[in-house]
Amino acid sequence: MKRKILISSLVLVVLTIILYTFINLKDDTKEDVMKAEPKFYVNAAHLAQSFNQEKNPMDSIFVEDIIGVEGVVTEISTLNNKQTIFLADGNGREASVLCDMQDNQINRINTLKLGDTIRVKGVFKGFLKDIILLNCIITNQNE
Repeated sequence: MKRKILISSLVLVVLTIILYTFINLKDDTKEDVMKAEPKFYVNAAHLAQSFNQEKNPMDSIFVEDIIGVEGVVTEISTLNNKQTIFLADGNGREASVLCDMQDNQINRINTLKLGDTIRVKGVFKGFLKDIILLNCIITNQNE
């Protein structure tokens, strides 16, 4: 009986520590993107073509890597109060890179026009129809 109580108490203490850590865990991803140097910079078209070849010729890109992408703004979306910029190569192709922007980028996003060439950096999350970058910031804007 004492053994069951001891084991139950230990399990409760461990769960409490895990829960406390999880609740107080700070999301440093946004700060990391602001401070970090991207693993590399690449043109939006080149990045999209790389993934469309059903292989990753940039063998060094992994999920959670911070990368930089330059492209032409083809769409700006504010769906569900999230700012998202779609980048392409400027040749009329569909969007190739989807950039989910940080909230602190709203002022810069408001100055963008379709057709502007910008450079962003963000956390690479994967590839579906588009390449997906999260927590993006604008690092350079050419109008």
